[in-house]
Amino acid sequence: MTVSLFGQNNVVDPAVQVNGLTISYRTYEAKQAKITGSIYMYSNWFVGNVKLTNGEVFENHPLKYDLRSNVLEFRFNDKVKMINAIMIETFDWVNLNGDIERFISANSFMKFKEENTFLEVLTENSDTKLLVNHSLKLIQGNYNSTLLVGSKENKYVKKEKYYLFQDKEVIEFKANKKHVLKLMGKHANQVNTYAKEKLLKYNQRLHLKEIFDYYFSLIEKA
Repeated sequence: MTVSLFGQNNVVDPAVQVNGLTISYRTYEAKQAKITGSIYMYSNWFVGNVKLTNGEVFENHPLKYDLRSNVLEFRFNDKVKMINAIMIETFDWVNLNGDIERFISANSFMKFKEENTFLEVLTENSDTKLLVNHSLKLIQGNYNSTLLVGSKENKYVKKEKYYLFQDKEVIEFKANKKHVLKLMGKHANQVNTYAKEKLLKYNQRLHLKEIFDYYFSLIEKA
């Protein structure tokens, strides 16, 4: 079923709810400016679709993913609605490059250790998914007033953890050459040759997607 966000009672306008409090959207943005970095996966609003766990679907709304609170924000005109990760099954949006990015609830995986968050599906084949968990870490300022060195500012740093969902298991792995090629089994040499020819880096998200796309193509041919 497709429903519209317009006219719903829990739409806050022009404010958002943060930690149970309702404050203005402009004030919220201003407060975040005191800390270097953004709480959002992207600073832009991307138009996309959301499917809730109750089956409801919201289509073609500007979206933002708040990594700090693990909530998805909807925006239309000057209205903002926030939905917790526990209520969302999947969402997707079209990024600035025109590519679709798709996310699924971590609650879909019974053995996934971090609940109520999202996993980006970087690529997949019939029985395997390459997943990324995007998160946020707050780095405290380390200014030393005696030595007059360090930084006074606190800052948000975006972190990524990679997983392979295969045979009903979620396997965490490090995004480096050693760990990725270990997952490739008998195809490791071919994949490594391909990565060298294409100048792909194992620790870069979109490069890793291309590496796994090639790996999946080898599996299909086998």
